[in-house]
Order: sequence, then structure tokens, then C-alpha cells
Amino acid sequence: MTPFNISNLGLRNFRCFDSLDLEDLRQVVVLVGKNGSGKTTILEALSLFSPGKGLRSAQFEDLKPYGLSVPWRVKASFEANPAEILWLETHLGEEKTRKVLINDKPSRQVELNKILKVIWITPLMDRLWVEGPEGRRRFLDRLVMGFYPEHPTLINKYTRALRERNLLLRERNNEQSWFNAVEAQMANFAIQITKHRLATLEHLNHFQSFNSTLFPAANLTLFHTEPKNEVLDLTNEDVMREWWARNRNRDLTIGKTLEGPHKADLKVVHSLSGRPAQSCSTGEQKLVLLSIVIGNARAIAETFGKPPILLFDEVVAHLDPKHRAVLIAEIANLQSQIFMTGTEADLFPEVGPDAYFINTTDLIKN
Repeated sequence: MTPFNISNLGLRNFRCFDSLDLEDLRQVVVLVGKNGSGKTTILEALSLFSPGKGLRSAQFEDLKPYGLSVPWRVKASFEANPAEILWLETHLGEEKTRKVLINDKPSRQVELNKILKVIWITPLMDRLWVEGPEGRRRFLDRLVMGFYPEHPTLINKYTRALRERNLLLRERNNEQSWFNAVEAQMANFAIQITKHRLATLEHLNHFQSFNSTLFPAANLTLFHTEPKNEVLDLTNEDVMREWWARNRNRDLTIGKTLEGPHKADLKVVHSLSGRPAQSCSTGEQKLVLLSIVIGNARAIAETFGKPPILLFDEVVAHLDPKHRAVLIAEIANLQSQIFMTGTEADLFPEVGPDAYFINTTDLIKN
């Protein structure tokens, strides 16, 4: 397995940094410093080498320094071996959209996902199991994207068709041919989305079984609300199309589409206790999340022969020494490059002598 690591990173006009260059980065990079010193900002910049809005889900225009109109830019070199060095760049374009360059050639965001995979955990994800299904769907779809780069495009196409159907419902449009056309589009996208989700869950359930017992596997299933106790097969295009057609009158009274992949939920059960994740203790919920992410990293490494890059924001601070040591060992076995943050270097005694520590408090910022 060949690791594909970030060796150099440069930021220009990116949030709190006017200019920042980090060179000769290693397999394990630890960012330490007081709160507000830019640790998460560096992780956010790295997360933009994956399609989407990054780990903070920020608007691209908001990534520039506050009050300034200058465009931001993030550039990095990725190295598999001395003979294979790749330059990736992403920046704010004139249309306030994100532009991507691969070896100085304009490219689409989806091409990033074909080159490398980036996985992250942030403190905001601590609420994943106890809040509504929307956050869990987004989390699952990010994992799906690691295996199916076209998945976000399918989500967008389905969402556009869904909005069109909902508009017809709100306007109480009775043009059946229009409904038929929109629902046919929705069904086509829905089955692909659902099949991708189910295949990814199969990967995750399998590869979590190799985790240490300190990170017990989470049993993952895809759940859909099915009214009247009917079984709704979201992998069958004809079934979905007929279902939406049959329930138009009901949906007309409500003004929206009640069933489909946009209502799916990720059900997570602790494999040892048998309890749903939302009923587990806070500590168990954190371990469940780590187990899923480790399993996902292993699945990607085995599937593509290249481990993902991991971004862990304030993760190890909540682990005891035994769990920290096992986590670092698991990542080392995967050969993933990892970037971790914490307020003190003392939180990372298990990372070994080769880890690269960066004190963000000392970095030049505006």
C-alpha cells in the first residue's frame, strides 16, 4: 500500500492567515496552540482538497480574512515517492465559487476525490447521534463519496427534481404528464443514491470488524420512514415511481414529498451493548464515531490501495491513554497521514518521536 502524503502546504489570505507555509510535513502532524490560534483553520484548508465546502461547511467567500476583498488560496504538494509529486490548488474564483487546479490545470472538484480521500472528525460531530437525521445523512453521504465520486452529483440532481415536484405540489398543479416526468427523474436518481449508501454501509460494517475491541464496531443500517407499515423498496425504480404517483393526492394536501432518499436516516447500534447510539453515554458515542471513521479509512485503503488523509480536530483530548495509544497504532497500521489538534503537546505522548509538532500560537498571522 502506497501512502499519498501532503509534504508542503501554503495558505494565502485564508481566514486568520495572511500567508502561511508549512514544509516537510510528516506522517503524523500535531497542531498545538491556544484556542483561536488557527489550528482548525489549517485543518479546514486541508479539507478543501476534498469536494464540497470543507469541514466547517462555510461559504467560500467567508474563507477570506474578515473585512478584506482579496481572494483566498490554498496550495499543497502531495508525494507518494520522490518520483511522484502532485500539486493541488484551490482558490476563490471571480464568480465567488471555488476553483481547483491539478498540476496548474483547471479541474473539477470531483477530480480531487479520484486522487485522494480526506476524512475528518470535528467537535461538532459529537452531536451526530442525538440530533435529527439530516446531519447523519450528510455524514453518510460524505462517506459514500469516498467510494463513489459521482454521488454528490446524484444528490444534487435528485434534490433539484424533488424541489420541482414539491413546487408542483404547492401550486396544486394537476398536470399528470409533468408529475410523471419529474417522478421518473427522481426514481432514477433515488435508486442510485440508495444503492451507493447500502454498498457503503456494507463496506463499513465489514471493515469495522477489524478494529481493536477498544473501538467496538457500530452496526449500521439505512432506515426509511414507511407509512401504513408498507415496505418501500428504494432500490427499485418502478416501485419508487409508482409510489410517488399513487401518493400525489396525499402529498398535495401537505405540499411536499414525504418519502424518498431525502428522508433516509442512518441507524447506529453499539455492537457490544446493543444500544442505539443516541442512548449510549457521551464517551461511548465518541468511540462509536471513531470506530466508523477507522473502519472507513481501512475500507478506503483496501479498496483503492491508498490510505486516506485523516483530520482529527480536538479528538485525542477526550481519550484516555490506552485509547489514545490504540488509536495511534491503528492509524499507523493503515499508513494514513494524520493531522491532529490540541491545546497542549502533553496530550500526545503516544505519537512517537517522528511526529511533527507545530505550535500555531507562534505562526505569523494577521
